[in-house]
Formats: sequence, C-alpha cells, structure tokens
Amino acid sequence: MFSSFETQSFSAEQTMYILTLPEQGTYGQIRIKESPMRVLLGPVFPTPITEDTVMTVARRNLTDKKDMDALAEFLYSIPNCSYNQFVNLAAFLNFIINGEMFDVAEQFREESSDIGNKLAVTYTEDLYKSQDEQVLHGTYQFENMLLSFVRDGETDKLNAFLTSTAKTTHLREGKLAEAPLRQAKNLLIGIATMVGKVGAIGGGLGVEETYRLIDLYIQECEKTSSTEEVKVLQYNMLLDFTDRVAQVKAPRNASKEIYACMQYIQNHTNCQIGIDDVAGFIGKSRTYVTKKFRQEIGESITDFIIKSKIRDAKRLLRYSSRSLSEISTHLCFSSQAYFQTVFKKSTGMTPNEYRNVHNEK
Repeated sequence: MFSSFETQSFSAEQTMYILTLPEQGTYGQIRIKESPMRVLLGPVFPTPITEDTVMTVARRNLTDKKDMDALAEFLYSIPNCSYNQFVNLAAFLNFIINGEMFDVAEQFREESSDIGNKLAVTYTEDLYKSQDEQVLHGTYQFENMLLSFVRDGETDKLNAFLTSTAKTTHLREGKLAEAPLRQAKNLLIGIATMVGKVGAIGGGLGVEETYRLIDLYIQECEKTSSTEEVKVLQYNMLLDFTDRVAQVKAPRNASKEIYACMQYIQNHTNCQIGIDDVAGFIGKSRTYVTKKFRQEIGESITDFIIKSKIRDAKRLLRYSSRSLSEISTHLCFSSQAYFQTVFKKSTGMTPNEYRNVHNEK
C-alpha cells in the first residue's frame, strides 16, 4: 500500500507530501529533517469503508487470502476523514516534528494547477474528437422537460414521458466512465443531484428532505451490481421525487376528494373535460363538486382546468418545437385563435412571444 511513497522523492525544502490512490485512500508522508527517517500517515477515507473497498485494496496489494480478515478489520477500524481534515492534521504533525509551518492553501493551489492542466489537455482532445465524429450531447431538452414535470409534481405525466421517450428517442449521454456499470451509476448520481436540487426543491420540497433523498438514492445506487438494477432504481427515484412534490403542492385544506379532482384535471389536460367529468370521477353531483372545489381551492373548476392547460402549453412552448396549431390541438382548445387569446390573458404575452423570450435565456 505504500509502494507509491517508497519511490517518492522530496525536494530539498519539502518535508511533507500527500497522495491519494484510486479507491485505496489518502496517505501522507513527513520527512524528518536531518534524518533518513520518514513518518507515514494513512490511509484515510472520506466515506465509510465498503466490502468493495476491502476487495479493491486486497487485489491491488496482492493480499493473501489468509490475511483478508485482518485487512478488513483494519480498514473498517479507520475513522472517516475528509481530505481537507487530513491535510490539516498532517500539517500539524509536520509542525510538531520539524517545527515548520506547512501552507495548506499552497497544497491545494499546486494540486489545482496540475489537475487544471491535465483537464485542459483531456478536454481539448475530447472536443476535437467529438467535433470530428459529430458526437454531441443530446439530453438538454429532455432534462428540462423532465425537470418541469418534477417541479410541477406531475407523476403520471412524468411516467408517460419516460415511457414514451424510452420507446421513441435515442438519447446520447456523455461518457462518464469506461465500465458500463460505473457509467450507469455516475449518470444516476448526476440525475439525482439535478432532479433533487433543481426540480424537487424548485417545486417546494423541503431542502433537508431533498438532500436526504439524494444521499439515500446515491447510497442505494452504489449497492447495485448491474446496469439494469441502476435503471430500475433511477426510474423509481424520479417518480418518488415527483410524487413527494405533488404531496407538498396539495393545498393544506384540500380534502382527499378535491385533491383527487385536481389530479384528475392535471392528468387530462389533453382531453376535452368539464365540470361533469370531474364530478363523475369522484362520484358526486355537479353542484356539490363545484361548491366544494371553490371553497377549498379558491377558484372555479373551469378556471383550474384552463390554468392546468396553460401550464402544459408553457412547457411545450419552452421545451418542444411543436407548432401553435399542434399545441392547441393537443390541449383540446376549440381553435388556435382561442388558445392564443386565453394564453395571452393568462400570461400577458402571446404564445410566440413567450417562446421567444424563454428561448433567448
């Protein structure tokens, strides 16, 4: 485990060195001045040790089977320590041993410079190759549409969108890893972070609840052993976030039957529905539903239907290339002219003006 350090040479002035080995933790080495001796520190890990970590360390260090239990016991006993904490601890020990102050900020600056140079080279090479092969990311519109469903808490529409996309669209994802399983896991981690922080919190879900869910799904993702498991987890994660937003968006004073009416309307914006359809859905009279809906929601069923259709129209204008005629027909407005009139009354601008404004951002 220390072979990388044994060949590490120090400059005349350097008394401390920090090294992070892939999946094997972070190590420190302090050279005792005016002595051939060195103090080795580590390994430390920022997150709890897993069985995979133990196996990786054992494999890379050619650990004998008879020593596996001792290695596992040793690794599991190591307290978690962030990189920043470890560097500061090593700097303190260097001061105790050599009486020298170690510039922690300089450590980060040097590493940042090295990393920046390496990334610049890699990025330039990848960009050239991608342009040459016409390989471009093609998920931006998909992601925005997905986020809009999450923000609005529309679980059924999200489900239909995901199903439709899976059947009809080939999305080109960026390369996040060499191995297919690691690629799928990294993709889920990115989606969990994006959907949680942008979609769920943007839709009103509590910050702490959202962060806990992000942590939970990432941890569950790391336990999976196949790309299919990751995909299933990702699908359920998206629906879970969206359903939680939907529950938050429900008016606190809305009864179960009126909330059901709201969900029915929001899930049927592409249908020609009216008060009788809503009343029939919960098995109540037109008079009863009309009165109770206004009492609890503060607006009429007709107004809520129009508002729901306009919200979907906004989404289609921003995240699709459908024409006004197609959007009007899809949302069951009696005519394109009527759709434009209602849209302008609701938003203060025409559908084309709305599309142009948001396409410029």
